[in-house]
Amino acid sequence: METSAGAAARAFHDRTKYVVVDTGAGAGDIRMGVGAEEGPALGEQNPELEPSPFKNYLDLESVPLPASPLVTDVAALKAIAAPGETADEAREVDLDLLGRLLFRTAGLLKEWVSPWGKSMHFRASGCTGARYHLEFYAVVGAMDGLEAGVYHYDPQSHGLQQIRSGDLRRQVVEACGEHPAAAEAQVFLICSSEFWRNAWRYQERSWRHAFWDLGTHATNLLALCASEHLAATVLMGFVDKQVNVLIGIDEEQEAALGVFAIGQGAEVASKGREVLSAVDHRVAPSSPHTIEFPAIQVVHRASSFPTGEEVSAWQSTPLERTLDPVEGRMISLSPVSLPEEDVEQVILRRRSNRHYATDVPMAFDQFSAVIETA
Repeated sequence: METSAGAAARAFHDRTKYVVVDTGAGAGDIRMGVGAEEGPALGEQNPELEPSPFKNYLDLESVPLPASPLVTDVAALKAIAAPGETADEAREVDLDLLGRLLFRTAGLLKEWVSPWGKSMHFRASGCTGARYHLEFYAVVGAMDGLEAGVYHYDPQSHGLQQIRSGDLRRQVVEACGEHPAAAEAQVFLICSSEFWRNAWRYQERSWRHAFWDLGTHATNLLALCASEHLAATVLMGFVDKQVNVLIGIDEEQEAALGVFAIGQGAEVASKGREVLSAVDHRVAPSSPHTIEFPAIQVVHRASSFPTGEEVSAWQSTPLERTLDPVEGRMISLSPVSLPEEDVEQVILRRRSNRHYATDVPMAFDQFSAVIETA
């Protein structure tokens, strides 16, 4: 029997699926939704309402982050393929390392102004439609050059803006159901989405894009951690309200998507969770006004966890699959040897601006390397 959360996900899937509608004469038009829910695939995209690609706090100073280059002995493909479970236990996350992780994951690498005066931003990670709706927050203990606290990452200044003071990592541990990786993490990086910044173009479908785009950022961040011999775990189950309150967001217009537990060996205080009051730092509106897409809030609430006990229960019952026996002819892979470049070189070369060599066929050894790495 399908759960209420499953039913909400199914309804959202049908409401936001793309379908091709025959318009006659062999032509087709891409639409979104089925039956009575069918409508345009893309939103109005009113240029007067186009959201800013940045979240701008009006009353918070930015603590500059270092921008030192990555020095590693790990090749890019090997870093991408790393499971994240083996790391140097003595590896310490300091301000320098934190700056490298955030810049190569969500940093602003380049800005270009078109001949007609429009600014185009190129980030370290790709994002659907170049809408750049994801934000990163760091929950840290005290380190040289940085007070313990909760911080928002500002890619425009490559700096951290303090949301709360004090070592509040225990809040995240409890919100994540006492997950072992969270219990000894040195730093937590929390990724959220301001839904409207993507929904301006993609409407309700932007909730799908939130997790799609989270994946592109996770690819960079996890590969960087592997390159730094640093433990990293992605936690998708957590008490949503507790995390959202911690980082000072409203859950409706902006909500946490995933928690990255970075580093290991930390001694996080084990005292009971204190009840945090809401914070109300002034934020510049991303648009003169927004268009509401209630289906996003409905499905997000349906998939949220209200208690740490429910998070723990979900973590303890992983998805189990029974695979059919392999049949047919087996073709051995023949992967190309790993290139010498590291993952930072790949990120800086690729950026969020993709260049596809569509007229060059993929060689079998290249295809083999992709499959083996994945």
